[in-house]
Amino acid sequence: MSSNKVKLQESKLSLLSDAPLPLPFYARMTFLVLGIGSLIGWNAILIGLDFFLRKFSGYDVGFYFSIPMFVASNLQNVLIHSLSKYFSISKRITVGLIGQAILVIILPIEANFISNSSGFYFALFLIFVEGLFISLMQSSTVAFAALISSECINEFFTGTGLGGVLICCVRLIVLAIIGAEDDSQLFLGTLIYVIVAGVFLIFSIGMFYSFYRSPFCKQVITRSLRKTMNHTDNIMDQIVVNGIQPEDLSVINEEVEDKVCITRINETEEGKSINQEVQKKSQSHIWNVFKKIQPMPILVWLIYVQTFMVFPGLALQKNIVGVNVAWGSTLLVLTYNVGDFMGKYLCSFRSYYNKVSTTAMILGRFIFYISFIVILTVPNGQVINTDWFAFVNMFLFALSNGYATSAVMVLGPEQMSTKDEKETTGFIMNNGLYLGMMCGAFLALTFKNIGK
Repeated sequence: MSSNKVKLQESKLSLLSDAPLPLPFYARMTFLVLGIGSLIGWNAILIGLDFFLRKFSGYDVGFYFSIPMFVASNLQNVLIHSLSKYFSISKRITVGLIGQAILVIILPIEANFISNSSGFYFALFLIFVEGLFISLMQSSTVAFAALISSECINEFFTGTGLGGVLICCVRLIVLAIIGAEDDSQLFLGTLIYVIVAGVFLIFSIGMFYSFYRSPFCKQVITRSLRKTMNHTDNIMDQIVVNGIQPEDLSVINEEVEDKVCITRINETEEGKSINQEVQKKSQSHIWNVFKKIQPMPILVWLIYVQTFMVFPGLALQKNIVGVNVAWGSTLLVLTYNVGDFMGKYLCSFRSYYNKVSTTAMILGRFIFYISFIVILTVPNGQVINTDWFAFVNMFLFALSNGYATSAVMVLGPEQMSTKDEKETTGFIMNNGLYLGMMCGAFLALTFKNIGK
């Protein structure tokens, strides 16, 4: 027997085994990098609000820029299932990263050269498109991570918090070197750090494909496909949804072809009737899971209503003494990202929270409405109007956001017993999160005139 046949036989035996595969270091690093890339575009826009505020004077960009971003996220969340039928996960992740890289660089250029009302509304449109790419990439990467390992999901979300910290540090370095005293310095500095963000996004694509084509990834995906073929005849949908590329899986191509023939039968009128019944049962299943995991979907919605009603719009209006607006807003955003990252990390200590304590924490976050408003309205010289209080308040606000978010995302699936219910829970929780972001961004307009 040739060595190639021996290797093929060993590969087949490995695929049939249910023993978990050890997760290599490069897999963890891949999802950490993808997590950083998933929000680096939005964070680059967020820490540049002072630049956009100067270019679009008369428009409260801190309040308006979030709206198209989160409207796009909700729209993409609705469309993702339909898109998954036509585009594999690898294509969706790649398009999402490339789209972010292009738009994050175009946006400051557009603002610099079209700094009027037309430019402002065009910027909102560009942010909307950016939001579509961000959401496409995020949802697809989370689905891909779930296919590989739950540890990859943890690495991805750790990266989302770390990305904000890193891009803030890049901007602080650029500000220290170039400055931001006049428009030309501010534009040049902004252009440099968004290019850094764009280059990182392109690097993320290379990192992803290096892992995607690795023997480990192919082995995990092939195992998943084999299990799928044992439980469903609709194999083509599963191939597309899971991002599986049949041409990469030569070990089981014959089995895939057999299943595709079965799929063709489902395309008959009788098959369509059966599929309609399945769809009705699926909707009933989602509703039943939604009722079982209450109040977690409502709580994750509430967290992000609270957060985006005051951040970034209200929270970044505080002027830091001794530094210009560019330094002040960047330092405040950095404080937020550090707090959010630490909150997500602390939530890994599972024994310290439960449904009651998490609900109490979330309801207690309403106190930040008062603190942010008081910071902007109390006369200078009072303790609550000092810079140190503004930074402590921002840190605690972000810490509670990261901790509460991770807690409800853990508590929701814990209430379910089967893998199917847990996956449905993730879908429901994600929808609640995106809806909360959008609602918070719109409701933030009620605070627009505070402190002016």
